[in-house]
Amino acid sequence: MGGPKGVFEKFVGETRFLMRLNQLEIVLLSFRILIEAVNCVFNYGVCVADAIQLVLAKRFSVFLTFDRKLSRIAKEEGLRTII
Repeated sequence: MGGPKGVFEKFVGETRFLMRLNQLEIVLLSFRILIEAVNCVFNYGVCVADAIQLVLAKRFSVFLTFDRKLSRIAKEEGLRTII
């Protein structure tokens, strides 16, 4: 893949592609979002990135993941999940 530079270039390319398709939303992290995420970290023992993903997913109609633990937690949080 060309090392770190190749990985980053692929990430940027996929991000731009998803944005053109209106399939990606970049969200600024507010203090409220971070507080909710910290609560998820303590309540469920997930990493900060997963906790932020869970908190932000509440804005959308469905939560997509391949992570069974994260899917279970999302359901507990009232999210509709697809795994």
